Amino acid sequence: MRFSNSIIAAFVLALGVQAIVLPIIPRAEDVEADEAWKISRRAEADEAWKISKRTEADEAWKISKRAEDVEADEAWKISKRADAMEADEAWKISKRTEAVEADEAWKISKRAEAVEADEAWKISKRDNAVEADEAWKISRSA
Repeated sequence: MRFSNSIIAAFVLALGVQAIVLPIIPRAEDVEADEAWKISRRAEADEAWKISKRTEADEAWKISKRAEDVEADEAWKISKRADAMEADEAWKISKRTEAVEADEAWKISKRAEAVEADEAWKISKRDNAVEADEAWKISRSA
């Protein structure tokens, strides 16, 4: 009986140890399931990261293209304003030059007219003096 009690005690002890240890030791299926879950989570996280990076890169590219378009448009506007300012400045200069040239031509013509009038007056005065002198000489010699 002692032997059978020992067997029963060993059996009960084995069952008790098994009841305590088995929940602690993970089963291979649980380990595989856990590992598969970790791998799938890593893959999902990696895929999500790749998608976010592609999205960020795509968004950055779109922004850079918009920025390039805006910069090109701004440069075009600036060049057009500069062209318009240069044309306006050239027009103003030409108008000033025309006005100065016209004024200068008017002054020259007025000076020429004044010189001609003065010259004509001097000639007429000389002619009158010469005639008067001639007449006086003739009247004295007679």
